[in-house]
Amino acid sequence: MRDDNDPSCDTADPVPYDGTEVAGRSSLYVGTSSDQDVYLLRHLPFDERASFGHRNWRVWKILADEKTPAYFTSYPNTLLDVDSGLYDLEAVDALVSPHQSQLLTLYYAYIHPSLPILGSRPHLEAAIASRTVPTSLAAAVYCSAMEFAKETPVLQEMAEKAIQPLRDIAFARMILETRTPSLQTIQAMLLYMQLPPLRVREPNHPGFWTLTSQLVGLAQETGLHVDPTEWNICSVERRKRRVLWWAVYMHDKWLAHWLGRPSHIDDRQFSVSPLGIEDFSELLSPPVDERLSHLVTSFVMLSRLTICLSSVLDNFYTIRHGPSDMPPEEALSRASICQQQLKGCLEQQGSVLLRPSRCINADQHAVKDYAFVFAYYGIAVSIQRALFACVGGTSYYDVGKETFLFEDLFQVFEDLLQYQNIDGLWLSYTKSNIAIIVIGNMSPHKVEYEQAHYPCPLLEEKYSKLKQALVKPENRERLVESYQRLTKALAVEAERIATLGPKAIPEIAFADIETNGDRLPDGLAETVRQTGCLIIRGVVPEKQASDWEEELRSYTKKHPRVAGFPKHDPQNFSLFWTRPQVQIRSHPRVLKAMEAMSKLWHVSKDGALFDMSSQAAYADRFRIRHPSPICFQDEEYSLNAHQDSGAIERWEDPAYRACYQEVFEGRWEDHDPWNADHRSDAKTDLYATGMSNSVFRSFQGWLSLSHTGTGEGTLRLLPELKLTTAYQLLRPFFILDETFDDMTPLFPGATPGSLQFYPTRELHPHLAMEKSMVGIPPVRPGDYVFWHCDVVHEVDKFHPGERDSSVVYNGCAPLCPYNLENMMDMRRAFLEVGIPRDYVKYEHGELEREHADHGARRENVLSLAGLRALGLEPFDEDEEGLGSGQREMRRMANERLGFFSAGAQG
Repeated sequence: MRDDNDPSCDTADPVPYDGTEVAGRSSLYVGTSSDQDVYLLRHLPFDERASFGHRNWRVWKILADEKTPAYFTSYPNTLLDVDSGLYDLEAVDALVSPHQSQLLTLYYAYIHPSLPILGSRPHLEAAIASRTVPTSLAAAVYCSAMEFAKETPVLQEMAEKAIQPLRDIAFARMILETRTPSLQTIQAMLLYMQLPPLRVREPNHPGFWTLTSQLVGLAQETGLHVDPTEWNICSVERRKRRVLWWAVYMHDKWLAHWLGRPSHIDDRQFSVSPLGIEDFSELLSPPVDERLSHLVTSFVMLSRLTICLSSVLDNFYTIRHGPSDMPPEEALSRASICQQQLKGCLEQQGSVLLRPSRCINADQHAVKDYAFVFAYYGIAVSIQRALFACVGGTSYYDVGKETFLFEDLFQVFEDLLQYQNIDGLWLSYTKSNIAIIVIGNMSPHKVEYEQAHYPCPLLEEKYSKLKQALVKPENRERLVESYQRLTKALAVEAERIATLGPKAIPEIAFADIETNGDRLPDGLAETVRQTGCLIIRGVVPEKQASDWEEELRSYTKKHPRVAGFPKHDPQNFSLFWTRPQVQIRSHPRVLKAMEAMSKLWHVSKDGALFDMSSQAAYADRFRIRHPSPICFQDEEYSLNAHQDSGAIERWEDPAYRACYQEVFEGRWEDHDPWNADHRSDAKTDLYATGMSNSVFRSFQGWLSLSHTGTGEGTLRLLPELKLTTAYQLLRPFFILDETFDDMTPLFPGATPGSLQFYPTRELHPHLAMEKSMVGIPPVRPGDYVFWHCDVVHEVDKFHPGERDSSVVYNGCAPLCPYNLENMMDMRRAFLEVGIPRDYVKYEHGELEREHADHGARRENVLSLAGLRALGLEPFDEDEEGLGSGQREMRRMANERLGFFSAGAQG
């Protein structure tokens, strides 16, 4: 069947007009047992073009051999109920324009060498330009290329927006095009099923296997399963059909193996001979590209390995006759045959492919042929798996002494197939699975392949690309030097903190702030900028704070069914609107302390939309932690050292990492942790857990309601901000032997979706956390503890004191665009006595709205500023001394909250 989009189809062969792929028509292969018997069809009066029929049905004679004649029937697409207007090529162009050429460059650099199922780039470009390429194929090609677009910022931005709608178009069009079978739809399906799933990481996500059945069905409808060697079609078309059939065969067999399904293709029901290098003569035409030659050899050998895999499946993995059903002797005999087949593949050029090579293409991209390696050792392991099933619970040695397991199996997976070395496409269905790890652990080597020699979990390959994108080549040397300076500075700082102990945490009396014009004294402000934390003494009178504690204790006793943790003895309560909490958030002196702290932050431009003088209330919980014996560590309550507001997000989110740009450029000394330019745009929950803070908190903090000594079930801080932050951000690049590495996807302490970053003594030794993490000094009722959102903190493992350690959590959330939506929700929650949106996914017992004594009442709000923070009163847009950005921010807030902008308010 001719590819009308491939002008290289030679005309030297004496070929009659081939109408099997004509615009507006679809063709089906006529099977030997079909109603249209091929032995009867040969008696039809064919014309000079080997055609017979009328416009609604035609039959084409492709091979007139008396023994095995071959025919195709052809139908107009208009008879096949096809909606050709759904998702046309214009919809694809709208998503990728003007980057089509760049995407094709990536496709032919990364995808085509490992999966050579399309023609040359000029032929594909001509088909796209002439609008003769199916929508599904164009979309699938661009989608495939986008997986490698992340090194180019412009392409990455486009890909992030276009990848999902483009996948949707490819899928929708493929389903429609199954009604009008063509080789190009088969090409589109093969490419589509190599795309990594966007959400579900397992291969068995819904529809994947059924789509494979459609792929095989299309291949058989278009006659790919029949050897076309003698057909009266052009030689290019013959070779194309052979390559496509084996690509479909490989996909079907490997996916069946991967998913544990019966393969769709019966080896008795096709006649296409094995692939050879000659099937790629157009691709390898002079001058010969050594890279392509090597990868094509790998593809050919992979097709032959797949024949071996089919034998393994037939011998050991059928429903009626599995390995557990056969005697060990029979299983060993079958295994020996399969192993000899496998060894035979090495005798056909395969041995040179077992050690993955690094080929450089014309664009200097690294391309590696891992598919053959995964396939070869994957089959070896599958044979071993069958033997383990046969012999039951016997040991590795009992099986190993009777069979062979390749001597270098473990070395290959441990040393050569580390994820940081894999940066090209390998066919998804040849990837190794858990069986390799299981068998490895049963062996004397005790190798866990993915984690061998690594101090923390390996992440996905995309995080290797992320590391490479974070540090530009011209900054690498500077970064290494900066890291060396940083570790030396940390050593000095750790000793300073260890010497001072709790005194390393600065403090000031609230009265001193008031006498200083409601600002921190300059000297103290500099200290706080270094340490990132401060205790303000006596923000509210001690008696008032103690009364609040008693009222909260009484409230929880009166309503024992409210939620809290630990469950067996609640001490941290999911309550948000008690009278003390509402009063604390709105207390004039509390708000004044928060404003004084917020003034440590700044923006680069006066017009920036930030108002550090105003707060957007953030309703949080409270803690009444009971004493426990010094020998008892409350694992449910203690909280290890961490940073809040995201984990991997500090590196992965563009706006978040922009906060630390100087660090990634080797200039950590120039990093300003108090610059808010990008903070409010940072996404702290990229993985949509729905359990992160939906606000930008410039400070975390709590008001003490009790007398609590150092180490008595309270807060511990690492009082150093800039050095610690820079170190945590750079540590992934030096986690392996303290040498620079931007290839290995290791981000110690940062797990995608965890929402918190966890440094440890083992993974972050230069922090010297055994010295630098210190308990806060003793606090009294009414003291307010603040710490910067990047400060590392933890909670004491146990509480050896004599009385409760009680606090009300109340962080600073300055007025900015990002916090407006939260303010809207806080107003809603206050008026409904409801749960704030950040806590709806947590467990809740009895709801506060059911309590007659809840505190969500306007009379409990103690100040106008408190009412404004809750969105209950408009902000004053005409206050004297406001910057243009502050004024505009207040106007925006008033408009969003439904207040009219009408000059000075209240």
